[in-house]
Amino acid sequence: MSSARRLALFVSLSLLLTAGLAPAGQASSLVSASETLVDFGSVPLNSYTNGTPIYVSAVSGNVSIGSPSTYPKNPPFIVVQDSCTGSTIGPGPTGYVCTISVDFSAYEGNGTSPGHYRSRFILYDSNGHRLLALTFKGIVLKP
Repeated sequence: MSSARRLALFVSLSLLLTAGLAPAGQASSLVSASETLVDFGSVPLNSYTNGTPIYVSAVSGNVSIGSPSTYPKNPPFIVVQDSCTGSTIGPGPTGYVCTISVDFSAYEGNGTSPGHYRSRFILYDSNGHRLLALTFKGIVLKP
């Protein structure tokens, strides 16, 4: 194999391996998540859909999780379970893994109306550095 081909193969493999270390939507290579985009699909107004738990673990070493932020802060996405905030996680599967669960609650009483919705849930470490951004999206249909 020529040196030019070896270099091309090395560059291709390096890009592939580097891309595997930081999945799309992830702000840091310190943590990984079972998914970073949750699409709830379409739900009729005045109904809800339960979200599946998202598992977060450290890639290497221990990571202390600080307070999260949600943008925008209004419904219809409701965090119903968050064991990440204030915890220290380690490399999975043997380290501690935390979970986040979000429901899509499309009720008029919480200010929701028909339309497309998108929100981001951002995890920070205990020093305020952004670790991970999770995106939630869904459509509320007219009844």
